[in-house]
Amino acid sequence: MLKVVNRNILYTILLPILLLFFGLVLSFQFLLLLPGDPVIVYLQGQGVHHPSAAEYNAAYQLLGFDQPLIVQFFRYLSELFSGNLGISVYIAQGMPIIELLIPRILASLRFTILPIVLGLIVGIFLGILSVKVRYKSVKVFIQILVILGISMPMFFVGMWFQYILAYQMGLFPTEGDPFLPACILFLLTLFLTTRQVRSNYLKKSEEKHILSNNLQIIINLSVLIASILLLEVIFELNGFFSLFINVNLCYDYWLYRVYLFILILLPAIILFLSNIGYTIYNFISEESQSPIFTKYFGKSERIIEEGTQYIIDSDQKFKDFIFYRLKSPLTIIGIAVVVFTIIVSVFPQILTPLTLEEAIDVYPGAWAPPSEAHPLGQSTSGRDVLALLVYGVSTLMKVCILPVLIGITIGILFGYLSKVHRWVKGFVLGFMVILFIIPSVLGLIRLFCTWGVGNISVITNIMAMFTIPWVTLIISKGNYSLKLTAKKLIVYFPLFMAFNILLFEAIGFLGFSDPLLVQLGSNVNSERTYLYTAPWASLWPGLAIYASVMGFLALHYGLKEPIPIINR
Repeated sequence: MLKVVNRNILYTILLPILLLFFGLVLSFQFLLLLPGDPVIVYLQGQGVHHPSAAEYNAAYQLLGFDQPLIVQFFRYLSELFSGNLGISVYIAQGMPIIELLIPRILASLRFTILPIVLGLIVGIFLGILSVKVRYKSVKVFIQILVILGISMPMFFVGMWFQYILAYQMGLFPTEGDPFLPACILFLLTLFLTTRQVRSNYLKKSEEKHILSNNLQIIINLSVLIASILLLEVIFELNGFFSLFINVNLCYDYWLYRVYLFILILLPAIILFLSNIGYTIYNFISEESQSPIFTKYFGKSERIIEEGTQYIIDSDQKFKDFIFYRLKSPLTIIGIAVVVFTIIVSVFPQILTPLTLEEAIDVYPGAWAPPSEAHPLGQSTSGRDVLALLVYGVSTLMKVCILPVLIGITIGILFGYLSKVHRWVKGFVLGFMVILFIIPSVLGLIRLFCTWGVGNISVITNIMAMFTIPWVTLIISKGNYSLKLTAKKLIVYFPLFMAFNILLFEAIGFLGFSDPLLVQLGSNVNSERTYLYTAPWASLWPGLAIYASVMGFLALHYGLKEPIPIINR
């Protein structure tokens, strides 16, 4: 046991340091590839818009760009950690970046800290309750709540809260007030935490690894950061994360540098704190003989027995594995939604007589309410909402399946590599943590700014990059059996699809979409301006995203935890 504790302490110290180091090195290298000239940017911030050669050379030397790269890198580090962050040129011309960021950071903290902390606390107890309670109905109810909670696209739920609670009922301001987004963030944190705690309790002891916990934490953190960004945009909260949408990398070089530094520093801090908690809990749970701790937080024989019911192993016959899980109501509901989604994506004329070209054409009757000719109403340029919804569903299915397949292929290779030795497993999973954070952040920046808005091949690569660590984590557990691998992929494929759908539509909602695609998230973004006068134009596409994600998640949970074994 002491050996495991020492290993966990080692990972607790080293992983955040490695994450921060590699993040800073890669971000520094990435800064060299940005468009524009930081020297010109600096001079413009000083009020010199047409510098002479002498002025340019003087600024070039002043900023240290004439020095070797290693010297530039250490100067880069010293400026970041000393608070010498530079000035803004584009967003707030001449303003020190520290003065620009502080109110933005405070605005984000205002609606994030309390709901996240409360969500963690309540989620931990709800997760424990979902395992320890003996009543089948309570278990199923919590499981359904988790599925509904983590399925919700932030832009759909945020606008629904805006429309019903703020606009229709007048209970809250529609914009600028942190209460509604805080409530949404609390619910999301609650259900993410409940899911992770329940999953950890039902795992076998040999499946637990501090780096597996790290990947789960990072996945949840990435979901929370993306959700905070979307909530800041929807409710116009002027927070830290939404500031990035307005950053022009050709001009605000120093602002982007600080932004990227914080995005790398934040996960490193979160990992350090979570690893301390993980190490302390596992030490106490294994060594402590306290009956109170065991009663409230320990794993009883009944919980261990229940966990064995959900283990995916290679001994069970494939036919029995499938039929056992097909009995679950969640599996049946998930299959029904997913099959219907696939049929609509392949044969859109089942629901609409319009072709794709006709669906995006221009017609009279913009923002007209539902009618016999247009059952879900019309949106901008008189387009039929139902037709846009159908072709949007077709787009998300066709786009999201490819990155899942790419992520599965690469993730299987890493997963099998991790089985060679426990130290190799530690190295591979540690690399996955870094891969999940750093290249995904840099890739998103690259997508938005350098490779061009809406490049579908780049979007696909980014989505695959998020899938690879998940697949690696799942395949790293268990033996080399191909049968076991196939079973795991059947169970987790719907989860990967659900996550990629949310990511794809969130990118579209933020305005980074291919203009040639009919994308539900993009439709919601363009039509939410008329939320209060034509709610059908934005709420129906949002509901379609919600239903698609919920169907895939219901299928995943039906396959993973098919039938609660407690019958009373």
